[in-house]
Amino acid sequence: MVNGQLEFFIDRLLDEHVQCGCTKYLIHWQGEGPERDKWLPTSEVEPCEALDRWLTCTTEKLTITIPPRPTTQNSSTTTSTTTASSGQGGV
Repeated sequence: MVNGQLEFFIDRLLDEHVQCGCTKYLIHWQGEGPERDKWLPTSEVEPCEALDRWLTCTTEKLTITIPPRPTTQNSSTTTSTTTASSGQGGV
């Protein structure tokens, strides 16, 4: 108890969603069952290890590595176009 109030600790964050520009987290409390899980806005989630883990995990999931495109030259198309132009111009 702190100042006559029960104190709950965040065990882990289960989900996140944005509604009307406000990010909310689904909180699972230490020692509580899933029926006590609760959506809280960012402003009510104090910095903690569970939030740090969530942000690190979601950042890693959002990081996408796109390999560079291989550069290929289609020389047969260029050659046939050039040949067709030369043939028409000579007639």
